[in-house]
Amino acid sequence: VPRATVTIDDTSEPECDPITVGYDPVTYVTTESDGSVTLTVRVFSHPGGAPRPFTLAINTQDGTATVADDDYVPVDGEIIQFNAGDVTQTHTIGINDDDECENDPNENFFSIIALDSGIPDIIVTVPRATVTIDDTSEPECGLTFFVNDTLTGDPLLTVPIWTNPTVELGDPVESLCYEVHGEDGSYFNLISDECTSVNAYYQEAVTPSPNINLNVVTQIGVMARGDTACWNIQVDLDGCNTTINGGLSLGTDFDGISVKRYATSSRVRISVPNCGDTMLVMWVFCRAGQVEDPVTWDYFDIRFIRFVVMRGLNLNEQSHGLIGQFWNVPVTVSSYTGLFGGAERSDDYVITVDHPQSDPRSFVGLKYSVTWEFEKRVCYYVGNTQAGELSEVSDPNPNDSVIEGDYTDYKVDSLFATDFKFSHFDGNRC
Repeated sequence: VPRATVTIDDTSEPECDPITVGYDPVTYVTTESDGSVTLTVRVFSHPGGAPRPFTLAINTQDGTATVADDDYVPVDGEIIQFNAGDVTQTHTIGINDDDECENDPNENFFSIIALDSGIPDIIVTVPRATVTIDDTSEPECGLTFFVNDTLTGDPLLTVPIWTNPTVELGDPVESLCYEVHGEDGSYFNLISDECTSVNAYYQEAVTPSPNINLNVVTQIGVMARGDTACWNIQVDLDGCNTTINGGLSLGTDFDGISVKRYATSSRVRISVPNCGDTMLVMWVFCRAGQVEDPVTWDYFDIRFIRFVVMRGLNLNEQSHGLIGQFWNVPVTVSSYTGLFGGAERSDDYVITVDHPQSDPRSFVGLKYSVTWEFEKRVCYYVGNTQAGELSEVSDPNPNDSVIEGDYTDYKVDSLFATDFKFSHFDGNRC
């Protein structure tokens, strides 16, 4: 017998065992300002690491966060390489900061592992990871316009504030909340400095209830100085239709100004130069919201514009308007220990507004656990309807609001008018 056959059975060697892999952990939370999220893929079957090299492919899939809304950077077939001995590998997905405070602050999408072609004995046991984009902690998500639940037509404006650190406030995100009493068919200035002016047009909301008289914003007008000229940008509630100097626009970048309309989600992003040499970025949302009939308790929808400032901390001492005068002004909060009307107000707080252009003013106000947008932030209420009369500490008589002057001082003649009592807009620039 001149020849013998020797068979080497390699199937029992550990490096030939099937390799099981998957995401570990399977859930990830990130914020828009992080810019990216890093996910981990682990070898489960071999504690000492991969017995041989192999590759996997990665794809992303929309959830409530979508590529169409520019929430994240999609991945299509990205290859990750495991070398012999590797226990884990990571890959990174880009997160877009779209400057929007989401209606649903916990949007998510998915990352999915697919086997690269021709790889034997690789078993993916945990193929999908969920990435949640939590936008609630974004510091710029503080300034909003929203219709509240009063019956006489006073939209609520909220502004992020600095609070006295010695006071137990609970929620780390606080807002100064105050009422603006709109008038049907009237224009009021929201923000103004030498370079930019933003006005709102109020109309009585169409409701099926005879018991509700509510004025809401139905148009926003922005006059802004670009690199070479002034531009008038108008957004209407009807379809969020947007015009620039009278011409319809779906989205454009020109002369240092950016206007982008998202037709499918009824919102417009406007970015314009501000006098601080950075950008004032604002969102206009064309929304529907529910209000309650105070007699029948029925709920019904009304339509309105929600106005949000997302960037623009450069608003300076020259800034004014119903919103602008507060945007960069320290507001402190402390417990109120005095008497009001002969009685203690132990649940009240003293809200002090220290504007650099005027004397400090302090008000007795109430604290609420949520704002009237039903967002989970502390709201220090300084209006004169929902929480009763607002009183200045140094003056026992009720005041209209914490704004400088009174509400009608900010009334203007048209959507692009810049002349009101406290206007600082420099018309010579245009």
